[in-house]
Amino acid sequence: MSAVRLFVYGSLRRDAEGMSHPLLADARCLGAATVAGALYRVDWYPGLVLGGEGVVHGELYELPIDKVDHMLTSLDDYEGGGFRRRKASVTADGIDHADAWVYTYIGPTHALSAIDSGDYGAPIHRARP
Repeated sequence: MSAVRLFVYGSLRRDAEGMSHPLLADARCLGAATVAGALYRVDWYPGLVLGGEGVVHGELYELPIDKVDHMLTSLDDYEGGGFRRRKASVTADGIDHADAWVYTYIGPTHALSAIDSGDYGAPIHRARP
């Protein structure tokens, strides 16, 4: 089995102190990455819609092969019903166009505010409001 990668762009990003989210504690952060798409403020968290000419900034992780199934199931539960895990082509430092899982927003976006920078930034804390 080849490497399983995950692109994160919101609440799963490392925090301001560089600590990874607990659900990614066993994963290896490969560094900054981008994916083609648009970013919206859904609530206290962002939602990514793939495609278009925009760029969304985040981080790329490599998941340990022996824990992939468990980690992806836990991440699916964390993301909830408003998101769907899909494969996308991601660009990262030293890695051009790697395939990675990414959680995409599946709800309507017409009433949401766009995050024009494409960068939600590192979470300041881990607790949900």
